[in-house]
Amino acid sequence: MDKTSNKFINDNFAIVLSGSNNKLECDVHINDWVVYPFGSYIDFGFRIYNIIDVTTLEIYVPYKIGKEDIQDLAPLFGDEKVSRGMTNTIAKIITSTTNPSIDIEYYGITETIYFLSLIDYSICNCENGTIISFSFDRLSSHIRNDNGYIRFRIPHKSLDEIFKYKKHDYKFTFESPIITDYYYHTIRINEFRSLPLEVRHMLSTKKQTKSIKKVCFYLSANEKINIDDNYCENVRPLENDLFGTYIPKTFKDSNTLSYQWIKRSNKYVTINFKCSTNRIQLLSLFIYSFLVIFLSIIGNVIWEVVKIVLCFD
Repeated sequence: MDKTSNKFINDNFAIVLSGSNNKLECDVHINDWVVYPFGSYIDFGFRIYNIIDVTTLEIYVPYKIGKEDIQDLAPLFGDEKVSRGMTNTIAKIITSTTNPSIDIEYYGITETIYFLSLIDYSICNCENGTIISFSFDRLSSHIRNDNGYIRFRIPHKSLDEIFKYKKHDYKFTFESPIITDYYYHTIRINEFRSLPLEVRHMLSTKKQTKSIKKVCFYLSANEKINIDDNYCENVRPLENDLFGTYIPKTFKDSNTLSYQWIKRSNKYVTINFKCSTNRIQLLSLFIYSFLVIFLSIIGNVIWEVVKIVLCFD
């Protein structure tokens, strides 16, 4: 029986829209790229309804990042394979010649994804994390459609922290030379009691009672991670067209499954998933191997002795 250990990861995010309309809404699309033992990333995409009414988007991330950690993903949608893979449609791409944005047509609608170069944003370190503030003032003169979309990628440092490379365990146990590490990961968005005081204050001073319409969460993991699919709502192969262009460089495995959750928001959203990894106790493996070889030799010796005794009789 494998030896096991349990570890828990709690990522508490906050997302707040502000503007002239107190009923602002957005859909949040999250892609979590889980890479063991390090190199995990998380993508945030925001489909903002009536974007012309929005002045700011503020996001609390529960670990420290810098401005250099934010990668704008909008330019990648200029690749038709990426746009079709991300929307799961035969999308038509129209690139703008006047400003950095891309129109994506699918299902009879047109949505514009805006480059972050059109948006002023800043980083502010706070208790246990970082607040990213996007200002849409400069974007307002470039808005062409009711709904707008922005998308960016940051390191998922909380996963890297708990996945820190573990040296092989040299302690001997009779159970098994294999140790299975289980990771229980919870992502919470706008759960007030789980957030630092400064972020609670940020939420409480906003007038709107609800800004997130739904959250679409997609999880993909490299081959060293085992995902428990009992927690998710849907499983499908990750589109091969995304490899080499969209997917993080640290994520090198093809033929990967994507696990999906879709959550309708009330006041806050909670997403749970469970994964595991295996590692080896070298001393146990050595002793097990030694015992197998030793018992094999003893067995052969006993058999030879038995044969000699039988022949002597």
